[in-house]
Amino acid sequence: QVTLKYMPRVKIAKNDSESCKRFRKHFLPGGEHGVDKYGNVVAVNLIDRVGKAKTIKDQRALGNHFKRECDKLEPELEKLGGSERLRFVWFDFHHECRKMQWQNLSKLLGEVKSELSSHGYFTLLRNGSVEKKQTGVLRTNCMDNLDRTNVVQSLFARHIAIEQIKQEMTATAGGTLEYGSNVLESPFPKFEQMFKNVWANNADAMSVLYSGTPALKTDFTRTGKRTKVGLLKDGINSVLRFYLNNFCDGTRQDAFDLFLGKFDAHNDVPFKDLSREKLVSSSSVAVFTNTLFVYMIVFLFISVFTGVSMKEDLWITQKLFVAFWITLLSGLGLLFYGLKKGLNPTFTRKYVTTSSLLPEICHDKTL
Repeated sequence: QVTLKYMPRVKIAKNDSESCKRFRKHFLPGGEHGVDKYGNVVAVNLIDRVGKAKTIKDQRALGNHFKRECDKLEPELEKLGGSERLRFVWFDFHHECRKMQWQNLSKLLGEVKSELSSHGYFTLLRNGSVEKKQTGVLRTNCMDNLDRTNVVQSLFARHIAIEQIKQEMTATAGGTLEYGSNVLESPFPKFEQMFKNVWANNADAMSVLYSGTPALKTDFTRTGKRTKVGLLKDGINSVLRFYLNNFCDGTRQDAFDLFLGKFDAHNDVPFKDLSREKLVSSSSVAVFTNTLFVYMIVFLFISVFTGVSMKEDLWITQKLFVAFWITLLSGLGLLFYGLKKGLNPTFTRKYVTTSSLLPEICHDKTL
């Protein structure tokens, strides 16, 4: 269901047979991401489990479905006679790392450390021959597979990189590498800084493609700790994501469907569920919000520059300053009014932009 809620509810289908079929196809041999392709799979689930909020209850229900299906597949994999296995690990990221307790990520690393060691890593020698192959993967997910997933994947990647360096040092110089219990750091400062920056830059690039803004929590990825500036940036990016997701992503999805060939321009009928009223309404919202934003920026610059150049005419500066804040507060008032009205499905269906070329595919949010 289309909604303007900042944290929409998760909808789980009452008849989940189709979802179960897709799940089995995802993991079983012969599937698109089956264990015959990737070896042993550890499914690391980072969604919420502890809490009383409705959205947390939804995530807990989804996680329980995920765990149930993983438990069903394990005996089937044993019957097939192969060596591949599927293991489910649930790490409630928000609960474990609440109040900046990032050191608790060591619990997750300890939970999967044996698999990280047994999976190994791919090694290609200088002469082109393969010395070792990786025998398994850690499949990480959160709700949108973006911010929490990025933090945890960087944790695993750093651990494997250090293990490779340790084994290389032992093989070449007979030395050993000792490092502390801090799983968020490595014993090589230059490597650590380069690793964090490269990982965070990649996270930002992927996030811009997916959500329209840089990734959240990249201050932690870059520095190993949360900062006030990072929290402020996350707040700004979250607001931008809300706007882009609700009022711009429908058009972007149409562009993806067109250029990726999912929409057949010769046979499919475009805009079959898009009325002229909705098209005008969506355009009006975009024009109004963009105009309001430009209006406030212009007022801000005028008030600042006139205050510098016309010091004697303070009344002009004061009036412009007051006008700017009236405009800003009016805009915020309209925004909150819109959010309150946005809880009404009729309102959201009218103003929120959704895919128009392939609505039967893109509107199906059922999990």
